[in-house]
Amino acid sequence: MPWEKMSALDRRIRFVRDYLSGDYTKKALCMHYGISRPTGDKWIERYSLYGLGGLYERSRRPHRYRQRHQSSLGG
Repeated sequence: MPWEKMSALDRRIRFVRDYLSGDYTKKALCMHYGISRPTGDKWIERYSLYGLGGLYERSRRPHRYRQRHQSSLGG
């Protein structure tokens, strides 16, 4: 049987759905999905705060960039 391909979003949705069903422990689900418990906690928290929108990929770009001062450029 071939492995089922799942997007990151689908995986997060299924993890949260399985957690909310109450049929599994968080530890068992994290092991099944191959994630750490802090990651599982993060997904559950994002879902509880933002719903499905909280499970989408977030930008990893810094919110702010350090600005260089003119004196640090040697000019």
